[in-house]
Amino acid sequence: RVLSLRINQWIKKGYDIHLITNDNEQRPSYFHYDERMVHHDLEGNFNKNISLFSASNLILASKYFFKLKKSIHQIKPDVIVVVNYSYEFYFLPFLSKESYRVKEYHSSFSVGQGWVNRLKDYCAKFYHTHVFLSHEEARLSKQKNYAVIPNPTMEIEAPVVNLAEREKKIIAAGRVVALKGFERLIQSWSGLAKHYPDW
Repeated sequence: RVLSLRINQWIKKGYDIHLITNDNEQRPSYFHYDERMVHHDLEGNFNKNISLFSASNLILASKYFFKLKKSIHQIKPDVIVVVNYSYEFYFLPFLSKESYRVKEYHSSFSVGQGWVNRLKDYCAKFYHTHVFLSHEEARLSKQKNYAVIPNPTMEIEAPVVNLAEREKKIIAAGRVVALKGFERLIQSWSGLAKHYPDW
């Protein structure tokens, strides 16, 4: 959603936008993209059920490296924005020396240990700008060249309803994973529910 909103806005402002994916498998996009966007799916055929660094995925990654290199050479982008931690993140610093490179972080930033985190830290040095969703995440990352850009939202025309007339419902939406903290929401609400039984 965030990517589609941003891409459509850039195209409105007159930019030529190319989207490179590595495993779209010819599926239609869930969100709307302006028809002027050029989509390149490089068909990495990676096994997403196992680590990126597994032997079988690394063999596929070596082929993908050259597909990505060829695409970048053909597109000749002024700016490249990487929005994930897939192979593009690791490869692009070595494939696009002329392009301005931006790394976006769209999940909670956590400081980790181990060789994978050291590799991430090493590759991150080759990006010109790091984009975080909040100042707190930017400070955790210790990156010097950063910008904070919260996720954009769409304007929705809806009637304004007085609070007293609204249904008394509270909802939370998101992936059921530890990172989202739904167990804390449930625990918090259990303390409030007895004081507000009509909600």
